[in-house]
Amino acid sequence: SALKFSDRLPVSGNDEFSELANTFNGLLGRLESAYTRQEQALEQQRRFTADASHELKTPLTIIKGTASMTLNSNPDEEEYRSSLQEIDRAASSMSTLVQDLLLLARSDEGLSSSSHIELLVKEVVDLAVKGIRHIDGAAIKVDIREDTLTVLGNESELVRLFTNLLDNALRYSPPEGEITITALRQGSSAIIRVADQGIGIAAEHLAHLGERFYRIDTSRTRPTGGTGLGLSICKNIVQSHHGTIQYESKLGVGTTVTVALPIYNEE
Repeated sequence: SALKFSDRLPVSGNDEFSELANTFNGLLGRLESAYTRQEQALEQQRRFTADASHELKTPLTIIKGTASMTLNSNPDEEEYRSSLQEIDRAASSMSTLVQDLLLLARSDEGLSSSSHIELLVKEVVDLAVKGIRHIDGAAIKVDIREDTLTVLGNESELVRLFTNLLDNALRYSPPEGEITITALRQGSSAIIRVADQGIGIAAEHLAHLGERFYRIDTSRTRPTGGTGLGLSICKNIVQSHHGTIQYESKLGVGTTVTVALPIYNEE
């Protein structure tokens, strides 16, 4: 039977017994809160394990099915090559997923890289743009006028952050659209915005962005290879850099992601 900490002792009067009852009720309240948090954490872990297993099963099924079908047939050279290409794509998808899961697991254990150095925001963004496999799609415009805007961080993690955000913006933007990256100094923070002219995100989804394996539209993201981990990784990277990330969106108009990171101060 499930533990129950919601019951409380009746309190009446104003003597040592009522004081004891109040103290005991306080203890029950703290136990109830701790038990609820533990139950939520266990449920989140169960859901995470189930989602990860499902995501790994998809490419494994493709690899096994394609290999078995090829071995049991009499394919020519072109068919062999096509089968190997399909297996290679599935293996690459699985490798990416495993790397993302390891990154999140290390972050959960507090093992994120601590090698933070002085970084120019413009250089980090430029590296992210260069890392995007951008053939056909919306144009990317970088508009960072303050060349000396500097943060303290891990270069590879921050490049990954903006690569993920750009990849997401490209995925949901029309080819004729434009994605703009701006950065400015605001108090003690560097404010970097990635704005697109894409399909937008409905309000009910905004609060869930960054949850692991959360997809806005499974049928739309599945063909692109999305696993629902990209924004979770963004959230973890921002948190490890003591920053914040916010999403604003309007359907049919576009989405703006605002990242705030502490400015590096030489003093």
